[in-house]
Amino acid sequence: MSETSQDTRTLRAHHALMLLPFIWHLALAPMINDVRWQPWGLPFAMVWQMAGILVTSLIIGTVYRLDREPRPDRQPPNDPQP
Repeated sequence: MSETSQDTRTLRAHHALMLLPFIWHLALAPMINDVRWQPWGLPFAMVWQMAGILVTSLIIGTVYRLDREPRPDRQPPNDPQP
């Protein structure tokens, strides 16, 4: 494997943020199932899922932006000017 292909598979600390949507949608769903509060006349579980979609979108956007930032330990190669 070349160094560049291996570099793209390196996990960085902010990738752990991608666990939050998983926890939001699967682990916490049983806890909110019995909530009787109905904001805007909608079942709370529906509002919870809609909020989860928004939170997930924000997390994915954040991870995408952080992935695009240059890493300080990797400098681009200097191309000699002719």
